[in-house]
Amino acid sequence: MKRLALLILCMLGVFALEARNIKSLFVDMPDSLMPMLSTNAKKDLIDFYESNMRPTLPNEWNTTSQITLIKDNLLCLNEDHEGTITTTIAALSHKGRDTIVCLVRTIRMPQPDSQISFYTTD
Repeated sequence: MKRLALLILCMLGVFALEARNIKSLFVDMPDSLMPMLSTNAKKDLIDFYESNMRPTLPNEWNTTSQITLIKDNLLCLNEDHEGTITTTIAALSHKGRDTIVCLVRTIRMPQPDSQISFYTTD
């Protein structure tokens, strides 16, 4: 897990966010990548986080989702109330190129296991 976090931080140092911010990428994320949250729920979670309210909402999996961190190009989300499943979304772009979205989903049972995927904004 530490290696994965280090890898993401290194990539963030190499790339700079240009075109779209992480909030708009999260809200526009297709249902196939984030099936437990509707578009309105994603918007509400961001609004709650920015208002310093508890950014927790019920999701489609009969549990709650919570945003734990929003930075310029990084968003962290607990997909369940226990933090067993976490998703980290990073926006990576390079000068003159399209933004790449890095999605890291981690399941913490019994040892953390992560899956990393890369997508374009298309």
